[in-house]
Amino acid sequence: MYSTRSATISIGYEDASFTPADGAADGGPDVLGTLTVRLRNTGDRPGREVVQVYLAAPAGEDPAVGRPARVLAGFLSVELAAGAVTEARIALARRAAQIWDPSEGDWRTLAGTYTAEVARSVADRRLTVPVAVNG
Repeated sequence: MYSTRSATISIGYEDASFTPADGAADGGPDVLGTLTVRLRNTGDRPGREVVQVYLAAPAGEDPAVGRPARVLAGFLSVELAAGAVTEARIALARRAAQIWDPSEGDWRTLAGTYTAEVARSVADRRLTVPVAVNG
């Protein structure tokens, strides 16, 4: 027999902050830093959310650079009990702030103030956090 009781799962994105990487303890040279996202399940049953973080290029960047407007920089699957609150810590990949430099035959980090966009999907971005990147 099926229940007709309505149950909801509603994961709210409450806050986010960025902490720059500080050497090997924070993931080494391949990590820009860690984005911490506070999540709350306001529903009446357990839920799961895949938190995605996109890194948007600095405002006013020359389009000749030839990269997408935003790149997936990290993600994490989070499970929450009904009414629970948690902080998800997501390492942001340095590659999201890099382009291929054919003259050097290697990846090059482009300095600037990027925007980390915390999202359920690329079409459903919930929070933004500035991310300063050194070249």
